[in-house]
Order: sequence, then structure tokens, then C-alpha cells
Amino acid sequence: STEIARRAALDVTTVDQVISQGFPSLGAEDFAFYQQHIDGCMVRFGAQLEGTGPAHSGTFDFDEAVLRVGARWLARVAERWLEQSACAARQHLR
Repeated sequence: STEIARRAALDVTTVDQVISQGFPSLGAEDFAFYQQHIDGCMVRFGAQLEGTGPAHSGTFDFDEAVLRVGARWLARVAERWLEQSACAARQHLR
């Protein structure tokens, strides 16, 4: 899942815009519990407008242009996952 997400990101934006968080950290996020049952990965999009406050503050402002990139990325993830699943199904039928 992580590799599909990374490759999809490289499909829709430039390599300098795809940044690994490094050491995994979910903080207080419950998403890790889902990962015990199903393959997946967590993605964070940088959407903070320059000069505004941090997320979860009264001065945070969201860059709506990121929505277009996020939608393109999500569509590409779905395409790549379907391609991978189709290849796996063909291999299984042989």
C-alpha cells in the first residue's frame, strides 16, 4: 500500500513534493488499529497557507488548491491498486 501511494504521488506531482515523514508516528491517531486488520498507509497532505497558524489553531488556513492534487492522487492510487490486483488475479489463474 505504501509503495502504491508513493508511486501515485510521483505520478501527480514532482519528486521534490513527495516527502517521507521518516520514522512512522501516528501520535494520537487510531489509524494504526485498522492496519492490524487490513493493508494500508496513512498520507498527510501539506495544505497550510503560507503565513497562517498551525493546524487545529484559530489562525490556520487551508490551501484549497491542494484539493485538486489530493483528488488526482486518490484517483491514481485507485488505478494503480486495480492494475496491481488485475495482475495478481491473472497470475493466480495461470
